[in-house]
Amino acid sequence: ALLRSRFADTILKAREKALDQ
Repeated sequence: ALLRSRFADTILKAREKALDQ
């Protein structure tokens, strides 16, 4: 579960970066 949570967090961060751009 922890791995999945971390993976989702990474995706969310990447999406935030894409939106910022």
